[in-house]
Amino acid sequence: MKHVVYSVLFLFLIHSMVNAGETKTLVLIAGKPSHPPGMHEFNAGVQLLSKCLENRSELNVRLALNGWPQDESIFDRADAVVF
Repeated sequence: MKHVVYSVLFLFLIHSMVNAGETKTLVLIAGKPSHPPGMHEFNAGVQLLSKCLENRSELNVRLALNGWPQDESIFDRADAVVF
């Protein structure tokens, strides 16, 4: 149930960003692998989400895989960050 609530909240976030009329920047941060393969695929989930959003011309998606980004300039001008 918690995943459904988070998914709905995320969709509302994306919807409100996209309908603002200007290009928005979304930063997606995937955590470091911490479980055996197939349990919690943080990197794969973030990459899949990015792929789903790539055709939105009004949305610029940036990715950081494997935990906190080495180059923190990824947050420059970000409108939203999702961990």
